Amino acid sequence: MTPPSTPPRYLLSRLFLTTKEQRLRAGWRLAFQFLWMAALLGVFGLPLEALTRLVPGFHPQATLLGSTVIAFLAITISVYLARRYLDRRSFKSLGLHSNAQGWRDLFFGIGLSGLLIGFVYLVEWAAGWLRFDGFAWQTQTSGWVL
Repeated sequence: MTPPSTPPRYLLSRLFLTTKEQRLRAGWRLAFQFLWMAALLGVFGLPLEALTRLVPGFHPQATLLGSTVIAFLAITISVYLARRYLDRRSFKSLGLHSNAQGWRDLFFGIGLSGLLIGFVYLVEWAAGWLRFDGFAWQTQTSGWVL
């Protein structure tokens, strides 16, 4: 006796959707979040790119700051959109609660990471592995790279 065949529609839904929660599988959610992030980087980055090309002598430090702000906005907005519409969960469910313990944890994490990277810097400096040529905004060319 042959087993009953599964309809193609069921196979496609299993490929894209989870069985318990009826939402996109994690891989698809990540892919959409990445596409949203790339699109937002392009949309937000185009004005900065135009500004650096049209304004002569546009300061490279402003370009680095602008590209950092653009990357922060694109990542944050794309994660919010993916969390809200693909994961169907709140942004706060990521653990972003503003209470006293949360602030202590945040500052401890920032302080600890600063101490650790400072320790690595001191070890490399003591070993003679570092050479300081200047700051990034003094040596890098301006321009947004998409």
